[in-house]
Amino acid sequence: MAGRFSRAGLLCATALASVAGVPALAQDATQAPTAATAGQTAESVSNEIIVTGSRRRTTLQDAPINISAVSAEAIESLRLDDVRSLASFIPGVTVADTGPASTGGIILRGIASGDTSVFGANSGNSVGVYLGEVPLYLDFKLIDVNRVEVLQGPQGTLYGLGTLAGAVRYIPNRPETDRLSIDVHGRGYAQSHSDDFGGVGDVAINVPIITDHVAFRTSTGYYDNAGFIDYNYLLQQPGVSNPQPGRA
Repeated sequence: MAGRFSRAGLLCATALASVAGVPALAQDATQAPTAATAGQTAESVSNEIIVTGSRRRTTLQDAPINISAVSAEAIESLRLDDVRSLASFIPGVTVADTGPASTGGIILRGIASGDTSVFGANSGNSVGVYLGEVPLYLDFKLIDVNRVEVLQGPQGTLYGLGTLAGAVRYIPNRPETDRLSIDVHGRGYAQSHSDDFGGVGDVAINVPIITDHVAFRTSTGYYDNAGFIDYNYLLQQPGVSNPQPGRA
């Protein structure tokens, strides 16, 4: 009997020891994912884009409107130059190519705007284009831009007439009152069928005037597009050229 009781006591002690070890393992397993989740959360917060399309500062995910945004980091890494290259990365946006002297017609959710020339002429009022808070219909280049916001759908409540299809907002970098900075970018390229090389260069200058109060910021750029004329039928031989060259 004594041996039987001692064996039973040993088995109970072993069972209790194994059961007591389970919560410790469960606690360690629970704490490990928590640390990993915290790291992922901190990383996601640092990569969030802050937008102001609804007149309030909010993250892109929490914005109460249909809005898309492209950050300055994405513009630089993808080498986006204007709205035509930007449209490839924003859902619901298409730009009709109408030649190099205009931005083309911006199409939001199937509604097309009028063509916008380099001088600011716009023949339609379905899509509003803004530089900050100022409506300007120009062929903007993505120089010294903090982000680009695209608001899709009617925006008449906040942006008034001319935003039936939506609005495109170019948000420039704000002047910095605590440091002097000069940012220079440039690149060259060649184009098929062209005998010349093209080049792109821009510079952004930030000058603090009164520390922590007043600063001056400006940016400018130079674009040289190496083009060509594709006219395969222009030959300088009588009987072959179309149209026929004149003969004296």
